[in-house]
Amino acid sequence: MAKKTIEFSESGFFYFILPPIIFAAGYTLKRRNFVKNLSYILLLGLIGTIISMVVLSILIIKFNNMLYDSEDPNKLTSVE
Repeated sequence: MAKKTIEFSESGFFYFILPPIIFAAGYTLKRRNFVKNLSYILLLGLIGTIISMVVLSILIIKFNNMLYDSEDPNKLTSVE
């Protein structure tokens, strides 16, 4: 008898299993706990956004300088 292996489907997990888990967590969250921690939620959201912007900006600048010569018209300027 041949053994069958079970394969994990990431797309199935992200589309079908994870959304109900997140919905249930949000639905059962007590409003008082959310309001009590709102400052931390906003602070982490702001810091995460700033860190993401800085990292992506640095990567774009580095790859732009690696891929294009200084005379190339397709090269992004610092204003762009």
